[in-house]
Amino acid sequence: MIKLSFQDLPQEEQNNIRSTIEAQNRAYAPYSHFPVGALAISSNGKKFPGCNIESVDYTLTSHAEMTAINNMVSSGEQKLQKIYISLKSEQIPVPCGLCRQKMIEFAEQEDMKIITINNSKKELRIYQFTLKELYPYPFSKKYL
Repeated sequence: MIKLSFQDLPQEEQNNIRSTIEAQNRAYAPYSHFPVGALAISSNGKKFPGCNIESVDYTLTSHAEMTAINNMVSSGEQKLQKIYISLKSEQIPVPCGLCRQKMIEFAEQEDMKIITINNSKKELRIYQFTLKELYPYPFSKKYL
C-alpha cells in the first residue's frame, strides 16, 4: 500500500478521483447509508463509473465496483487496467471480497492498481494497492 497526496497527482488522476466521488454521490444507499463510488478504467483507457445500488432485501444489492466493471463489460471492454473506489470510513478503504473476485476475473494483470479514496474528512485520504496485495491467492480461470 502506498499513501498518495491529491495535490501531487497528475491532472488526469485528480479528474479520475473527482469522477469516482461523483459516482459515489449518485449511490442509492437508503438502507446502509454507506454510499460507494467506483471508476473502472479499461485497457483501452475508457472510463466506466459505477455506484452501489441497494435493494431492501440486500440480496439484489449491486456493489459500486461490480457496477463499474459490469458497465465496462457491457460496453464491449473486457480488460480492467485500473479501478478507483471512493467511500467514507474511519478505516483504510478496501474493496470487499466479492469485488476482489470480480476484479480478478477481468484484471489485465495481477499487479493492477486499485486506488481507494476515503473522503470522510475534509482532506482526501488516497491509497494505492495492487490487486495481488489485496488478493494474494485468488481463485481464477487457471483453476478450471
